[in-house]
Amino acid sequence: ARYGRRLLHDRHADPAGAARRRWSVAWLGWILNLRAQRRVDTIGGFGRLRRPHGIALDPVTGRLAVTAEYPSSGMLLLDGNKRSKMRVLQTGGDTSHMVSFGPGKSGAEHAYVSNAGSNDVSVVQLTTGGELKKIPTGKRPEGSVLSPNGKELFVCNRDSDTITIIDTTPPT
Repeated sequence: ARYGRRLLHDRHADPAGAARRRWSVAWLGWILNLRAQRRVDTIGGFGRLRRPHGIALDPVTGRLAVTAEYPSSGMLLLDGNKRSKMRVLQTGGDTSHMVSFGPGKSGAEHAYVSNAGSNDVSVVQLTTGGELKKIPTGKRPEGSVLSPNGKELFVCNRDSDTITIIDTTPPT
């Protein structure tokens, strides 16, 4: 299989922001110029994390969150503008799969990570890197999207054929 040539199947980039920057991140950390249809750069340094899977872009700060399926509870926080690793965060879930940033006027404060193996979503505080809580979902949560007003997160549950709706009011 030619995995290096596949684009991400779940992109959370703000369409206006992606168009302004004219780049997107592909499955193996490639940065592509979509207009010219060519690879521009590569982001590496995933450390012990393997099989990068989910990715989200915070359009306010340019940060990227990348989940890894192995080990099962890791997420990499990257500076998308500098194209460098900021830190590795633990999600506390089993098979961390897809990720969405929470709302925030000056940038997201939380990330919501679908844990396909433990049937929940981890709420991760981006500044401290701590897991704030786990929210139960249906079976095998995968993709998610934040509502336009930022008040709800919709999570698709693959094996239960349901969508879980999560209140994104910041946890206390």
